[in-house]
Order: sequence, then structure tokens, then C-alpha cells
Amino acid sequence: MFAIQNKFKDISQRYPGIIIGFGGEADQTVGALDGLTATLLIAIVLIYLILLLQFKKFIQPLMIMFLIPFTLTGVFIAFYIHGMPMSFIGFIGIVGLCGVLVNDGIIMIDLINKIIESGKTNPDALNNPKKFAFNSIVEGATQRLLPIFLTTITTVGGLLPTVYGIGGRADLIVPIVMSLAYGLIFSTLITLIFLPCVFMIAIDFKLIKLK
Repeated sequence: MFAIQNKFKDISQRYPGIIIGFGGEADQTVGALDGLTATLLIAIVLIYLILLLQFKKFIQPLMIMFLIPFTLTGVFIAFYIHGMPMSFIGFIGIVGLCGVLVNDGIIMIDLINKIIESGKTNPDALNNPKKFAFNSIVEGATQRLLPIFLTTITTVGGLLPTVYGIGGRADLIVPIVMSLAYGLIFSTLITLIFLPCVFMIAIDFKLIKLK
């Protein structure tokens, strides 16, 4: 439908008096996508509130929320590479993905918080808090590297056969499975690399305020 709209978007200019209208299932699909966009925004807000209750801090939930736009970029790139238009089913996968991808972020940040909390009385934490925070972040990211990586590999390994029709085709659910599979791949890379960096940046800002 979107391809047809783009092809004939200037038809009124080329042929004055001619108008193309879309109705029926096409019109319902557009309405459903608009409603799903609103649902996605509501889901993001609810995820933030839940994370706020988990960490009791305003900044750390935002760190995890930063994963969402980068992950969605990865999903759209995957759809583009496969030549598959984003559909209603694909957006359902994105909404579900938003709930799944924060799990790795929670695991990572929760462990780093515990390491920092347990070492507050350490002389290194008092004498050189920036170095102590850096070492704590490195330790937390190192400990979570293998569990997060293996969890993603096993999950994506179970999803990709459906995407590529290995063992049988299920075209109806391919968009939702593709959203989940490639979204998890991108979110894992971002969680393991980007999230610890953002955590350290937040620590730097906190230390600057304390000076």
C-alpha cells in the first residue's frame, strides 16, 4: 500500500481532477498502525515507571530507555536489507521487543550498582572515586558479558529459522519474529558496549557536581 501511495503521490499534479483514495483493509491498516504507535509510547512510559521503582533513581532508567531508539534503528535496517516493508505485525513485534530488551539493561545496571554499593567503604572508593567507579563498571560488564551473550544467541537461534523459512514457511508471523530477532541482536551489542559507557558518563557528571 505504501509503495502504491509513493508511486501515485503526485498524480493530482500530473492529471488535475484525478484523486486516488484508499479504503477498506488499507485504511484500517493505517488506523491500526497509528493506534499501535500510541501503544508503543504508552509501553515506553510504563517501562520507565517500572524501572524507576526498581532503581529508585531518575537517571538509571533513562540509561536503559536509551537502548530503545538504537534498537529500533537496528530493526528498521534489518527490514530494509531484507526488502520487507514494515507492517502492522512488525510493529507488534517492536512493542513486544521494548519489553524484552530492557531485561539485559536491568541485569547489567543492577549488578554494577551492587558492586559499587558493596565497595563504598573501600579505601579506593574514598581516595579515587572515579577509578573505583570505572573498575566497578568494568567488573560488572565483564561478569554479565557471557550470560547476556549466550541468552541472546540461544533466543535468536530459535527465531531466525522462522525468518528464513528453515523447516517450513510461516509468512504471517515473519515480521514479528524478525523484529524480535534482529532487535535482540542490536540491543545486546548496545547493552554490552554502549550502556557501560553511559553509566560512566553519568558517574563523571555526578562527581563534577560534588566538586
